[in-house]
Amino acid sequence: MLAALGLSLAMGGCFTPLYAERTPGTGVQHQLANVEVRVIEGRVGLEVRNALIFELAGGAGNPAGAPYRVDVQLNENTQSMTIDPVTGRATVEIVTLTATYELRDTAADKVVLRELTSGQASIERGSQVFARDRAKRDAENRAAKLIAERILGRLASYFATQS
Repeated sequence: MLAALGLSLAMGGCFTPLYAERTPGTGVQHQLANVEVRVIEGRVGLEVRNALIFELAGGAGNPAGAPYRVDVQLNENTQSMTIDPVTGRATVEIVTLTATYELRDTAADKVVLRELTSGQASIERGSQVFARDRAKRDAENRAAKLIAERILGRLASYFATQS
């Protein structure tokens, strides 16, 4: 029992919180706030970009002339999961967004991180046209938010390992 307590106390010194600042202005949050997000094509791309800018800078906006830049390319795919046997129409669909992104050091003009991530959201398709269109748009927005959160998490872990 005493050995376990001693081991847990010793291991506690090995843990560093992800967003901890060792010295002012050097923490992960400061580095994330200095990442510019480039324009992403399309309406869903705008959703990803806005969510990413808000999460990176805490609502402060997209920094101009930042030391790092993120470029994101999106692909969208919609798959029918269940089909109504009477009408032959899809009743449930899955929207999948796949994002390929690069973190670029702007001073060296060098890609320091290149990865792929995806996000999915389901749609229950009704019989009304407006409801179907709105459900698809909402699913795209949910998937876009998920993509932004995953990119943010990966960038945070990158900066945590670099400092």
